[in-house]
Amino acid sequence: MKSIIESEKHIPVVYEADVVVAGGGISGMIAALTAAGIGTRTVLVERFGRLGGNLGPGYLLGGTARDETDEFLRRDLPDVPRKLFRQLADMQLPSPDGNLWAPISQAVSYLAQCMAHETGLTLMLSAYAADPVMEGNRAEGLFVEGKSGRVAVHAPVVVDATGDANIARRAGAPIIEGATPDQSAYRLAGASEPDGCEPYNESALFYLIGDVDFDRYERFVAEKTVIDPKVKNWATEHLRGPKVHRFPDHVLPLLYQAWRSGEFDSIRKLEHPKVTVSSAGSHLQRCGASLAGGRAVNAAGSFDIGDMNHITLLEATMRKQTFETFLFLRRNVPGFEQARLLAMSEFVGGRGGPCIEGRYTLTVDDSAKGKTFDDVLFRNYKRVPKLRPNWTETGCDIPYRILLPKEVEGMLVTGRGAAYVRRGHDGAAQMRGRPAMMALGQATGMAAALCARDNVTPSSMNVRRLQAQLLARGFDLGDEKRLASLGL
Repeated sequence: MKSIIESEKHIPVVYEADVVVAGGGISGMIAALTAAGIGTRTVLVERFGRLGGNLGPGYLLGGTARDETDEFLRRDLPDVPRKLFRQLADMQLPSPDGNLWAPISQAVSYLAQCMAHETGLTLMLSAYAADPVMEGNRAEGLFVEGKSGRVAVHAPVVVDATGDANIARRAGAPIIEGATPDQSAYRLAGASEPDGCEPYNESALFYLIGDVDFDRYERFVAEKTVIDPKVKNWATEHLRGPKVHRFPDHVLPLLYQAWRSGEFDSIRKLEHPKVTVSSAGSHLQRCGASLAGGRAVNAAGSFDIGDMNHITLLEATMRKQTFETFLFLRRNVPGFEQARLLAMSEFVGGRGGPCIEGRYTLTVDDSAKGKTFDDVLFRNYKRVPKLRPNWTETGCDIPYRILLPKEVEGMLVTGRGAAYVRRGHDGAAQMRGRPAMMALGQATGMAAALCARDNVTPSSMNVRRLQAQLLARGFDLGDEKRLASLGL
């Protein structure tokens, strides 16, 4: 590959901080708010103009959040995300417990910005965390690219919350590029192997449609009708089963007619990289009086969501498919005649992708055995189908070492880039869930702040001191017997 040697530059240091966080998604946002909230000079670099990631500009991808909490954390959320949810409830907006996250995603970003102001957190928005500032093998800050050019933030502790371990990778940390299919892991988690899936890279793009006449739509789907077996066979073969699309049977003939005429195909396949995008009706849900939300999804593919060329192709494909889905609905489905496409999420969310090779990497087998670790950050109780009958009673420890990249000092990696295996519907301990990501973010922020205060690297930090702080903030590290064994 041809290369160009970049001329030496003097990069201005715009902030001297104790902690700098790359990425303002769920984990990064909570990590930064936690560190700043206890008086640590903290800078948060976020590529979008607002905070929240999956909870904010990602429109939660059409899912839920608060109703998941009890399965993940027996004692409820720790104090920082709990404060965010309480303030959200005080605004008396539609409940976040159901499918109403898309209309209130702006409120999440607003509250996060208010909390940033209250804690003294310094924000750098619409800015990219480009490279780590390195001294030997130790990270000492970030280079940041923005409208004003390339600048630097100097800090003895760097938190990589990019989701794809981008900063750790550029620092020279070993990376797990993507877990390959593991049938035993899939059986443990009760999931089936997606057709043609190589690395696990399921991704989604949420869209929001307004001015839907749900009375008319619901009358249409309530009508008695007999679906031609030919249409059902086509749906099973071409769409991989009608349930994949979450549309009632009444819509299948409309999809079939549109496919035969060449007007619309809800399946779009690419070969390089391998991508299969499905959009029509996937998780189509009522998000308000006249609002409908849906997702374009890619459930199989050998693409790398951390590769700029792959993500460009995926973004373009999913956005094109989403708009054509909207046109199909408006032209063909009763109740959507006056509909308008209001929004798409600002990024494609991914469950797979690269992660660090940690000082410890959490596996699906660890989850199956309910493994315990002396450096436990919290106990995760998310239920995994078929994993263990008593999963919600026993859970699995999430160890501190999954935050520590090998061969790099001065850095913590949180969120999706942390060291946990993504197999079996995102495998190890179901870490992909939002409450678990928020808890991991707060634990990371507390660890970063303690390291900065004590002038130690994350790999040499006193874990017992961290655990005591986490207990005081609502984290569940186990029962009294377990705490006694840890000396807590």
